Amino acid sequence: MKYFFLSKSKLRFISIAFSSFAVLTLWFNHAHAVVPDEPHTLESLKGKIPKLPDLKNIVVDRNAAIALGKMFFWDQQSGSNGQACASCHFAGGADTRIKNQYSPGLLDLRFPGGDLEFGGLTSVPDDTTNLNDLSPSSTAHQTAGRSLAGPNYLAKPEDFPFHQLADPLDRDSVIMYTTNDVFGSQGVRASTFVDLQTVVLPGITDAFNEVCTPELDAAFLFHRMVTPRNVPTVINAIFNYRSFWDGRANNTFNGFDPFGNRSLAAFVLRKSRNEPGVKAVKLRLPDASLASQAVGPPLSSVEMTCAGKTFPKLGRKLLSRQPLALQIVHSNDSVLGPLLNADGTISGTYSQKIRVAFHPKWWSASGKFTRENGTINADPNGFTQEEINFSMFWGIAIMLYESTLVSDDSPFDNGQLTATEQRGQDIFIGKGKCINCHSGAFFTKSNEGRVERMLMSEGNTRPAIYDNAFYNIGVVPTVNDLGVGGNDPFGNPLSFTRQFLGKKKTDKYGSDPCQFEVLILAEDPCNQENQQVALKTLKKGKERQAVNGTFKTPTLRNIGLTPPYFHTGGYATLESVIDFYNRGGNRRGHIQPSDRHDTTGTAMLGKGDPVAKQRRGSNLDPDITPLNLTDAEKKDLVAFLKSLTDERVACDRAPFDHPSLKVFHGTDEFTQIDLIFTLPATGGTDGLQSCRPNSGNLFQEAAALPPDQGLPEGMFTPIMQNLSF
Repeated sequence: MKYFFLSKSKLRFISIAFSSFAVLTLWFNHAHAVVPDEPHTLESLKGKIPKLPDLKNIVVDRNAAIALGKMFFWDQQSGSNGQACASCHFAGGADTRIKNQYSPGLLDLRFPGGDLEFGGLTSVPDDTTNLNDLSPSSTAHQTAGRSLAGPNYLAKPEDFPFHQLADPLDRDSVIMYTTNDVFGSQGVRASTFVDLQTVVLPGITDAFNEVCTPELDAAFLFHRMVTPRNVPTVINAIFNYRSFWDGRANNTFNGFDPFGNRSLAAFVLRKSRNEPGVKAVKLRLPDASLASQAVGPPLSSVEMTCAGKTFPKLGRKLLSRQPLALQIVHSNDSVLGPLLNADGTISGTYSQKIRVAFHPKWWSASGKFTRENGTINADPNGFTQEEINFSMFWGIAIMLYESTLVSDDSPFDNGQLTATEQRGQDIFIGKGKCINCHSGAFFTKSNEGRVERMLMSEGNTRPAIYDNAFYNIGVVPTVNDLGVGGNDPFGNPLSFTRQFLGKKKTDKYGSDPCQFEVLILAEDPCNQENQQVALKTLKKGKERQAVNGTFKTPTLRNIGLTPPYFHTGGYATLESVIDFYNRGGNRRGHIQPSDRHDTTGTAMLGKGDPVAKQRRGSNLDPDITPLNLTDAEKKDLVAFLKSLTDERVACDRAPFDHPSLKVFHGTDEFTQIDLIFTLPATGGTDGLQSCRPNSGNLFQEAAALPPDQGLPEGMFTPIMQNLSF
């Protein structure tokens, strides 16, 4: 059935068409052979070498590039409003703040431009089919804990999970609360980039600072805006084939943006041999999804910057700056320690660091240039080669730094499981079926094959092709967020499946139909001609696709340190996550003849409008079924998951040590000034005085964060909001 949301001013269609699944029986002209899966295994991460691109003739000093990447990642001079990459990845590589982390349903397809109102639906009768059955008093912009939802809200334990049932073990029981809100990560205040200008301020010695015009955001007002998805950890992310929840950070790095070969105008400048000029060349580095990922946030007007800033402008701002000039670097920092002066500062500028790490042909050309419609023109008012190529330096350096963030020293890796943890591992592999998606050394399939074909959820007898390691597990209705079912900015599908089935193929990847779990023609060997003919027929739109609402399977390593969970961030504890899986997810399992919706699918072939009323083939992963775990088994499983934590990550010890970081966590309601705590610098074996608790509980992890230091002075106050550092 459908549910509607009544706000104070208007009727809002908010969703939860979890109920109703029409069982469809499909008949075929041939049988479907299921190829037995190779046994899934769990492995230690010890000795696993991340696959990286060939950087010959690009990077000349790898250690210098790693150091540069660490400086870029942690430096609060890089973003606007004091924002760094690390501002959202400071706790186990993720974010455990609890104030100003709510985001409304910005990716919900039912609202042009996204849902800008906070809150959810409370006390929904299970048989509600008409919006007139709901009264305004039943909604009122509330959290699950019945507090007023909105920006700058301080979350409470009772606000989780975001989908609450009368019986947490029965997905078909009465819905007590549900929402399309997300628990994300706060970034910058809304503003528009004006330009760079010379400004002299204490502690700033460079020539350029950015000037931005403050704006009032429709959803977040004057507060820092919040991302529309939960923040995944950067630790071990080097093993991902694609990055971001929706896989939009391409495996191929083009030196310019996250979209690889899709971005036809992407190029970098290479100095011409024996000539003073430059040449525009296309950079295509495979196995570099973290470089693609790294160049996304710096230009995001939600995450890190004033709207409208470009990478050449960011380069001009940073190149003459002293790295980490506003932060403390520990004398024993495993990467930066050897670079410190006696006074604890790092000598030189970012430009000098780039010139040590990268080949001169990428930065040494004289003159200034502009890039327009894929061409380069000499222009005295343009940018230097070093400024134009700054996105390439940024992406590659951060990728190389993050390639060092491999956590391979957990109790699991060392063979030191307790009896409880061992029982939990047995459940993980067996009754819990967790290993079907979380396997190998990385505890995910996101580094495996690209396209797969298998049967989907119960009631489906027709196979579907999907992007391997991207699954719809029924956390929220597909219409809330398409995930890998969405498109890139150029209108191309993010999904490999849709490219495989006849859409324009923009990505280079290999797929072998002979390795599909369900073969196309069971009776024929894969090398016979008619097998290929059958494949071509399927590519003409006759094959079902399970793409919409699917998201990349995250690693489970260090999961005790990285709540909240799922792409929505709507689950604060590991226990609530296991309850979710134990009941078979949130998709309503029973059939409602009055409504043909299955909220995990998008029409019979997986195509069409996910908002429209239509018969839908389910995209739900077939392993999402009730598990019937006992309380003791659930406790054992939680214990095993916590055994995947590397103590070095919990304690911020090398290679997970870092400079100090001022972390923003909401604003003071009276002064509208950022509230700040400072994460202390750590170095080598000198980690945090108190390690994070590895609790698998958002509120226990948040309680372990440094105390608030009171209202700040200077550069982060509203007085200085037009000057973004």
